[in-house]
Amino acid sequence: MSRVAPIRPCPSVSRPYPSVLRPCASVCPRAIFCRARSVSLSSRGASSAITLLELLVVLGIVGLLATIAYSAYSGHILRAKVAAAFTQISQLELACSQYEADTGQFPPSGSLVFGDTGQPAEGCGYMLTALITGLSPHGGPVPPRWKGPYIEVRQSHVGLLPAGEPLDPTTTYPPGSIQLLDPWGMPYHYIRSVDYAGLGGTPVPQPSPFEFWYNPSTFQIVSWGPNFSSQARPNMGLDDDDVTNFRY
Repeated sequence: MSRVAPIRPCPSVSRPYPSVLRPCASVCPRAIFCRARSVSLSSRGASSAITLLELLVVLGIVGLLATIAYSAYSGHILRAKVAAAFTQISQLELACSQYEADTGQFPPSGSLVFGDTGQPAEGCGYMLTALITGLSPHGGPVPPRWKGPYIEVRQSHVGLLPAGEPLDPTTTYPPGSIQLLDPWGMPYHYIRSVDYAGLGGTPVPQPSPFEFWYNPSTFQIVSWGPNFSSQARPNMGLDDDDVTNFRY
């Protein structure tokens, strides 16, 4: 009588269930590997599609972050230029006040346009000339009590009307032609109070309990700001983006 060998649990199973005994071949590691390999081969196309989708998502996120970073950078640059304009205007206010204390009057209003006396007075050329060299609008003598220069200006911060045209180093310009430029490369507009009526000073919006003019006893300085334009006189400086010494 032959003896039948007992069924033994597969050695690859660490803790087989007591009531279930399976042949070793049913849980053979090689069989498991084969099944895993077949599943891997069948899902290769799906894996490639998911990888492409993930790439598109990553590119979208990078683009969004770049947009946010550029917006933040642009806003920072704009705020820095506005702050620089306010600083320059404050320096001009101080220089003009020192000039007035020494000479008894504020620097002259307006300027020349490319040296053409027939052009309307704009910009700040006469003011800049008076503060640096002490000359009158027509190249006259230095005032007796002038103690300047009251301000120092870099060549990169000056230009010509009407839109901050660059200087030609081979040309000699008449006094009052060269303008002081704001951080956006446009000339500052300066007008002293005695010239408000004739040159279009900016009046205070009415009705108002205050004086008719902004800065009625001193002067007005206007930068057109980042949009390179402002309202026509007598409302120059009243745009939301304008930087002035009378609207903050």
